[in-house]
Amino acid sequence: MADNLYLFYGDESLTINERIKALKQPGRGLENIDGSKVDLELVLNALQTHSLFAEQKLVLIKGLNLKDPLWDEVALALVNIAQGIVVVFWPEAMNKRSKLYKAVDKLGQIYECKGFAAWEQDKVVAWIIKRVKAEGKAIEGEAALTLQEVCGSSLQNLSSEIEKLVTYIGQQATIKVADIELLASPGQINVFALAEAVANRDLILALTTFRILSKNKSEIFPILSLLANQFRTMLLTKQTSNLASFGLSPFYVKKCARAAGKYQEAELKKNLELILETDLKLKSGENQQTNFELLLAEMCG
Repeated sequence: MADNLYLFYGDESLTINERIKALKQPGRGLENIDGSKVDLELVLNALQTHSLFAEQKLVLIKGLNLKDPLWDEVALALVNIAQGIVVVFWPEAMNKRSKLYKAVDKLGQIYECKGFAAWEQDKVVAWIIKRVKAEGKAIEGEAALTLQEVCGSSLQNLSSEIEKLVTYIGQQATIKVADIELLASPGQINVFALAEAVANRDLILALTTFRILSKNKSEIFPILSLLANQFRTMLLTKQTSNLASFGLSPFYVKKCARAAGKYQEAELKKNLELILETDLKLKSGENQQTNFELLLAEMCG
């Protein structure tokens, strides 16, 4: 695969920006092109012309619409990129049937940069711990979990918060829960806020949070999966004292164990049955909003 042609796409802008940063080598000029406004002549010229002050050049074309026929013509020119020029396409949305996508797939490299799924909370926490370590600091496991719950799973948002926290603690070696609660800015309402509201049997908060998620067009089945995983773990904490073999985060297990203290074992089993019943109803085509709110009412009741 050629190392002078790339296409990056996905919902995690931080990962894309870091890949682009790695391509910004010393002595390599940068030409930014707004793909939403550009004309064909400008793009073709960028693929062939070096900058005045550098023998190498990185051309970043961002925001392009792959459905625009203009990019079909650009695709034909990708076989003749001038030596020393690296080209990166960052489309506003992916279209794998486009000629440009197919050309880059054949001649260069394509990377999908997507964030963690809603139920991958443990992976987000692990990423936070690793990111803080790269900044020369440490973070308590409980603090990392709190940061994820407060700010959501957007790596771009989390990176900004980590930078702010590292600056705030100064000479302090470790970020603590108190630092998160004092400084971290809440991101969008996320599914973990809903899961916690349900675990605490707070029906009003659970309904309010769910309606915000619905307004933001969040997928309902990942939310069900997260609730099922949470209540399954809560049940396991009552049935066994050794959860290490299940591969679960100790911080997540600790949190579920605290929540499980508010329930009898029979209640946890009943909630899992309710989640399964709701899943079957939704997959059979019944109204999602109504059935999910009925589920919340039964679980929090």
